[in-house]
Amino acid sequence: MFIDEVNFNIELVRNGLAKVVLYEKRAKIKYQNELLSAEKEVREKRLDIWSQ
Repeated sequence: MFIDEVNFNIELVRNGLAKVVLYEKRAKIKYQNELLSAEKEVREKRLDIWSQ
Protein backbone atom coordinates (compact mmCIF):
# COMPACT_ATOMS: atom_id res chain seq x y z
CA MET A 1 0.00 0.00 0.00
CA PHE A 2 1.32 3.42 -0.93
CA ILE A 3 0.48 6.73 0.71
CA ASP A 4 1.84 9.81 -1.05
CA GLU A 5 4.16 7.54 -3.06
CA VAL A 6 5.63 6.00 0.12
CA ASN A 7 5.35 2.25 0.71
CA PHE A 8 3.42 2.16 3.98
CA ASN A 9 4.36 -1.45 4.76
CA ILE A 10 8.08 -0.72 4.47
CA GLU A 11 7.66 2.33 6.70
CA LEU A 12 5.92 0.24 9.37
CA VAL A 13 8.80 -2.24 9.34
CA ARG A 14 11.44 0.52 9.21
CA ASN A 15 9.95 2.12 12.33
CA GLY A 16 9.81 -1.12 14.27
CA LEU A 17 6.02 -1.30 14.22
CA ALA A 18 5.74 -4.49 12.16
CA LYS A 19 7.79 -7.53 11.28
CA VAL A 20 8.21 -9.40 8.03
CA VAL A 21 6.64 -12.85 7.78
CA LEU A 22 7.36 -14.96 4.71
CA TYR A 23 5.72 -18.27 3.91
CA GLU A 24 7.86 -20.96 2.30
CA LYS A 25 5.35 -22.12 -0.29
CA ARG A 26 4.49 -18.69 -1.61
CA ALA A 27 6.26 -16.91 -4.43
CA LYS A 28 8.65 -14.09 -3.64
CA ILE A 29 6.71 -10.92 -2.83
CA LYS A 30 7.30 -7.75 -4.80
CA TYR A 31 9.10 -5.71 -2.11
CA GLN A 32 10.61 -8.63 -0.21
CA ASN A 33 14.21 -7.42 -0.38
CA GLU A 34 13.29 -3.92 0.77
CA LEU A 35 11.18 -5.26 3.63
CA LEU A 36 13.90 -7.64 4.82
CA SER A 37 16.53 -4.91 4.60
CA ALA A 38 14.37 -2.51 6.62
CA GLU A 39 13.75 -5.20 9.24
CA LYS A 40 17.46 -5.99 9.51
CA GLU A 41 18.29 -2.32 10.10
CA VAL A 42 15.62 -1.82 12.75
CA ARG A 43 16.60 -5.04 14.56
CA GLU A 44 20.20 -3.85 14.71
CA LYS A 45 19.04 -0.51 16.15
CA ARG A 46 16.72 -2.39 18.55
CA LEU A 47 13.77 -0.09 17.96
CA ASP A 48 10.21 -0.58 19.24
CA ILE A 49 9.17 -4.23 18.93
CA TRP A 50 12.85 -5.20 18.67
CA SER A 51 13.91 -3.24 21.76
CA GLN A 52 13.70 -6.22 24.12
